[in-house]
Amino acid sequence: MTHAPEQRTTLRFVRHGATAANLLGLRCGGDLDLELADCGRSQAEEAAQRIAGLCPPVGIIVTSDLKRTRETAQIIARALGKPAIVVEPEFAERSLGEWNLHPIDETQS
Repeated sequence: MTHAPEQRTTLRFVRHGATAANLLGLRCGGDLDLELADCGRSQAEEAAQRIAGLCPPVGIIVTSDLKRTRETAQIIARALGKPAIVVEPEFAERSLGEWNLHPIDETQS
């Protein structure tokens, strides 16, 4: 019996860049659709440069439909030669409801 060569898949996980709420230490769940802050854009660019040097190269980027995650994905994709981006709404962060924009320290427990 002949077996096909084993294929390996490498998954790399990257958190989105910072939002204004993140920088202020405030909670920001998947039900709050914030854009990246300038600092978050820089973080995404730095991540892209690190990812560009990894092997095997990235063939596809999967992101949630939140603005902050899509923008992070787009910044990384541009630096990597524009691999396909797939938007998967089920990848969104959990909803936090009334905890959104409250200090993390006050809601940690």
